Amino acid sequence: MDDDRWQSYNTVYTSAKAGMEGVDKEKVQRIVYEMSKGSKYFQNEERKESFIKHKVQNMRLHFSNLTHSDLSHYQKIADKRILELEASRDLSRIWLHVDMDAFYAAVETLSNPMLKGIPIAVGTMSMISTANYEVCFLHLLSSFNLFHYLFISFLSLFRPGNLEFVLPCLALLHGSYVQS
Repeated sequence: MDDDRWQSYNTVYTSAKAGMEGVDKEKVQRIVYEMSKGSKYFQNEERKESFIKHKVQNMRLHFSNLTHSDLSHYQKIADKRILELEASRDLSRIWLHVDMDAFYAAVETLSNPMLKGIPIAVGTMSMISTANYEVCFLHLLSSFNLFHYLFISFLSLFRPGNLEFVLPCLALLHGSYVQS
C-alpha cells in the first residue's frame, strides 16, 4: 500500500540543527515524499533503496553462514587494523569545525537590515544552500531544492546570494579563527 511508503522514504532531515526543535518530522517527510513522487529523483531513490535492500539481504545471508572461527578471524583482522590506525594517528594538530548553517542568510540580513525577521533562503534553483532560523519554523530544510521550497512556503524570501558581500565576511570570519 502506497499510503505509508512515505515513512520509509529517505529524506535528509535532522532535528539536531538549531531552530529545528518542534518541527514535525513526519509532516516534512510526507510532503517531500508526495512532492517527489513520479520524478526522476524519486525513481532514482527507489532504485537505490531496492539495491540497498538486496545488498542487506545478501549480507544477512553471508553473516548467517559464518562460523565462530570465521568471526574470530575477522575480529583479529579488525583489531590489527585498529592498532595500525591508532599508531599512525597525529594528535599534534587542532581542528576546528564551525557550523555555518545560517551564514549566507545572516550575510543577506547584514547587507540589507530590512530583511531582519523575514524568512530567507539562499541558494540556486537546484538547491537551497542555507536558510535563516525563521525558515526553520516553516518546516523548510536547507537541502530542499527550490521547487520544494516554493511549493511549501510562499511566505519566505528567496535570495541567490551576494558574493561581493559574502567574501569579505568570510575573510573577516576566517581571520578571527586563525592564530597570528
